[in-house]
Amino acid sequence: MIPFYAVLPEIAEAETRRITIQGDNKSLPNGEYILLEFFCDDIDCDCRRVMINVYCPEVAKKKMLATISFGWDNNELCLDPLNSQSKYAPRLLELFELILKDQMYVDRLKHHYKLFKKTVKEKMLSQKKTKTRIVKKISRNALCSCGSGKKYKKCCGK
Repeated sequence: MIPFYAVLPEIAEAETRRITIQGDNKSLPNGEYILLEFFCDDIDCDCRRVMINVYCPEVAKKKMLATISFGWDNNELCLDPLNSQSKYAPRLLELFELILKDQMYVDRLKHHYKLFKKTVKEKMLSQKKTKTRIVKKISRNALCSCGSGKKYKKCCGK
């Protein structure tokens, strides 16, 4: 999984969802919670899934508080069992479930997925086209690389 901001930073900066918690909230500490989107970069995969890493610098400086997996084709929503979760993860999952009621946000996730896949595919294809093989030119009077002891022009260079 690759962060959306690593592939399309300008869009991620403008469109990443943030939630501000203020006041006397007993289940979540006050702070700005950032929902970072991660997508699969396998160009042959069409999983239609996003991993949301919830980060709050006021609560945990360099640690994700929750990793939420959401697949929109089957409406699968869960805390990702492969990643460690904080004590706030269950409440953050509930909060994310409420956010998913905003169809515009779900549509934005789908759009980000398509943009991400398209950009990753284009980058991979352009890398394949630009890869060139560097071949060292062998002088005809140099010794042959096969180890025969003959000059290249009289051995493998014929």
